[in-house]
Amino acid sequence: MITDSLGLPRRTPEFVALERTWPQLLRNALPGACVYQLSLGGASTDDMLPQLDYLSGQDPAMVIVQAGIVDCAPRAFRRSEIAVLLATRAGRALLNRMERSTIRLLRRIRNVSYVSERQFEKNVVQIANSFTCPVVWLGILGGARYDELVPGITARIAKYNAILHRVLREQFMDLGTILGPEHFMSDAHHLNEGGHCALMRALEQHSSFIAVRTEIMGRAPR
Repeated sequence: MITDSLGLPRRTPEFVALERTWPQLLRNALPGACVYQLSLGGASTDDMLPQLDYLSGQDPAMVIVQAGIVDCAPRAFRRSEIAVLLATRAGRALLNRMERSTIRLLRRIRNVSYVSERQFEKNVVQIANSFTCPVVWLGILGGARYDELVPGITARIAKYNAILHRVLREQFMDLGTILGPEHFMSDAHHLNEGGHCALMRALEQHSSFIAVRTEIMGRAPR
């Protein structure tokens, strides 16, 4: 499993224990399997690509990826611009003094992303081609209130999910048809305990997961 913060336990804005996260629930569903989890909070697909070197030469039966929101979210500044600002005392002071309302205005006007649509597609293809097994990609998430908190995020999510669907076809899991408002924390993005459980139930119905579990358990799933 390769995930951003959505695969991790949380303390804020609400609490989710480690044992109630979907990666841990997946481990419980595959007793006897060797399950490896790489989760980087705040990671984009750009950040994840170098980590694949650690998996080179391995032969997993299945890979599950949950990433993309960091790539697509509307931003006030590009990462390269932030790096320039942070390199100087004046730039750091400017960032620290900016009001949240100013950041929101810049985000709305500039509407830039950390990873462009073109680069995101390249990254997805590279990640998928790094393995010979099925690579199941969980769709980028956003609750009903997400646009109130991050204007323009819903449209961005739709565009980047469309890229995932075009590249991965049946290995793309559209979570928008599975998860409802009740499955999100108050930030309208991270999953609450119910969301993790609902995601795991959906994974259990995916053909690639069924095949892996059947092989590992030596019997058809219940």
